[in-house]
Amino acid sequence: MLLATAALPASSTPEPVRRCLARCTHRPFSRPLVSIEFDDGYEDAYRLGLPIVECFGWSAQMNVVTGLKADASEADRRDYMTDEQIVDWSHRGDIASHSVTHPALTRQTTGRITTELSESRRHLEALLDHPIATFVTPGCDHDQRVTDIAKRFYDAVRNCDPNPYVNDNHDFDRWNLRAYPVKRDIPSTWLLDQLDQTKATNGWSIFFWHRIDDTPTGDAYTSTTEQLRRDLQLIRDSGVTVVSSRDALREELG
Repeated sequence: MLLATAALPASSTPEPVRRCLARCTHRPFSRPLVSIEFDDGYEDAYRLGLPIVECFGWSAQMNVVTGLKADASEADRRDYMTDEQIVDWSHRGDIASHSVTHPALTRQTTGRITTELSESRRHLEALLDHPIATFVTPGCDHDQRVTDIAKRFYDAVRNCDPNPYVNDNHDFDRWNLRAYPVKRDIPSTWLLDQLDQTKATNGWSIFFWHRIDDTPTGDAYTSTTEQLRRDLQLIRDSGVTVVSSRDALREELG
């Protein structure tokens, strides 16, 4: 049975204490971990997706494209979160940078890449008044040049290179965090295989979604609320511990 969408009561343990316990109690790769993320900053992920994640008692990270916001003038940007919604998400979860305009970075000049990475961080830090530690590559498009520039501004980079998608202690790289893109109508067996591999290696899996919308659409990157609940229930039933991407990174770095 799927859980209701009402939010669960907050833990009585203060958040800083829980994070400290997570870091101090567990050695790197001593237990399987999963983190939940959303890419791009869509308003429907904020309005429909985040409450469902919270219903399971978890938090999520939103990876924001700072140039695509509902506050901007272009009509096609109404599908994206406002600054106010981004701030609210930061109070309920984490925020990471996903560039300014979501370009294919490997096709850009060094100057353009630098601007995309530095300006997105600058905007978010000014808006949220705290450091932004992680950069998420648009379309997972990256190379050594992109990585080298990212190292100047961030503490980690999330991509989605496959084979495997799991981050484990075999070749863990904070500058190439692997993540699993959860698409519309993805077979449950794919998600279960990923969770089994996570448990087998005491690895860390990052699952990320894009849009959450119950209206008919052929977009592979748009999931319905029912599908999101199903996917999260599979994660819960697996018994893998769900933590924020930030806390998982800290734990795996030791």
